[in-house]
Order: sequence, then C-alpha cells, then structure tokens
Amino acid sequence: EYIPVRLLKKGKRPIEEWELNIYQSSQQLSIQLSNQLPNKPTIEVTSDETNQLDRNIYLQHRYMRSIYQSTFYGLTFYKVTQKANRYLPENPIIGVYHLGINIYDKQRQLVRNYPMSQILQWGYKPNLLFSFDIKLQDGELDKQVQVDSNEELSIEFQTTEGQIICDLLTDYAL
Repeated sequence: EYIPVRLLKKGKRPIEEWELNIYQSSQQLSIQLSNQLPNKPTIEVTSDETNQLDRNIYLQHRYMRSIYQSTFYGLTFYKVTQKANRYLPENPIIGVYHLGINIYDKQRQLVRNYPMSQILQWGYKPNLLFSFDIKLQDGELDKQVQVDSNEELSIEFQTTEGQIICDLLTDYAL
C-alpha cells in the first residue's frame, strides 16, 4: 500500500515500522544529497528560481535512483500463513513482482526466490488459499528437499487475497 507523505506527517492513521523507516530514510537521503550538491550549477542559470528548480530536479532524480536500487522496489507484499512446508516460516510474507515470487520471514529477510521462468502455474481457492507450482531441474535442492528429475513442487499459502495475487501474476506474465 502506498502511503502519501502528507498522511505520515499529519498522522491520519497509525503507521507501521517499515513505513516509518522508509520515510525517515528518504528524509535523511534528501539532506545528504542536498549537502552533496555542487556549488556551481552545470547549466547556466538566469535566476534563483531556475536554480532552485534545477536543484529540486537533481534531488528527485537521485532519490528515485536510490529507490530503484532498493531490494523491495516493485514488490507487492501479502501476509500469508502456511504449515505444509517445514522449510518456510509459518507466517511468511510473499512479495510478487515482474521477475517472480519472493518469500520473506517476519523481519523481511529473503527466505526463498522463485523466478517467473521456474513457476509453471498458479491458482487460488476464493477466500481460502493461493498456490503455485514450480519445476525443479535434476538434482536441484529446494531448501533440503531432494527431487527426482524434472519433478514439480506445489507450494500453498492460506490467504483471502489469492485472487488478487493470481491476477497480479497473470498481468506480469503477459
């Protein structure tokens, strides 16, 4: 969920710790970048207003570049539960993006990554679960699970947002 800065400042709703961290990091980055700006503009400036505009564009560009390099850029997170796979956390967070599916623990540490090329199919049961099948190659290990040649592995998560996750994956696959 995207949280506009104006809502964070006005306290319209309680914010989560990760939202606060992103906001504080962006503020620190803005201060750092403004201190690193060269004193001489690279483009000839005719007024103070134009100078300030160039400075703002430069800061926005640097900020966006840092966001693009973030490990979470482009991910849509979903809180799910699972009990079938003992090698995954019971309450993982899955991140869906154009390159595939990431599975994180509660601290948002990456546990497992499944690239889109490895995901064979996905599906859901309304208000119940989301699942996807992956194809593992000969001898490939999936967190200590040895598979035979070209075996498929199905991974299921309990969630009420299965249809939304499936729709997002379908959009990325097209």
